[in-house]
Amino acid sequence: MASEDRGCCDKCAKWFIMIINTVIIVVGAVILGFGLYWQLDETGFYKEIFNHEIFNVPIVSITIGALLLLIGLCGFFGSCCEALFLLKVYMGFLILIMLAQIVIAAAGVAMRSNVEEAVEANTLEAMTYYQDETKDEKLLISKTLDLLQQNFECCGVSGPGDWAAQRPGLFDVDDKKNCPLQLLSGIRRW
Repeated sequence: MASEDRGCCDKCAKWFIMIINTVIIVVGAVILGFGLYWQLDETGFYKEIFNHEIFNVPIVSITIGALLLLIGLCGFFGSCCEALFLLKVYMGFLILIMLAQIVIAAAGVAMRSNVEEAVEANTLEAMTYYQDETKDEKLLISKTLDLLQQNFECCGVSGPGDWAAQRPGLFDVDDKKNCPLQLLSGIRRW
């Protein structure tokens, strides 16, 4: 199938496709790795807060990473081995991705406030169970909220007053200078 007198443009196109697909394979593997880490992490860090009826961060990350890996492998081996079937599969995937991007962009614009409200409501609900001795998930909830506030350098959802509202008596934060978590030393206060 490969001819000996192939021009420079054909060789450049082949190598360009191989290099681009190598990057796609690496990105897909990284996204897949993060998705698996989030799904299997004992704290359930992102699963607890970003668990929405439609959008579950770890599952979506695993799916996108696996698809990118599959697409990158089809494109890489299709161009490397000059396999017409793999190149057709690769082209089909590219067309599907373009269509999916259009649908996801429209859905993202339409559902933005719903996702924000769900994350805020789930976080506030989790705050009511922070250090609650009656819950079996006490350690999971406490570690998740501690990690969220450390990573996002915040205290509560809208500010430290959320803690007083969600856990009255346990955390009375009125002066907006103290965050109830001991792990937040040196972090920006609201």
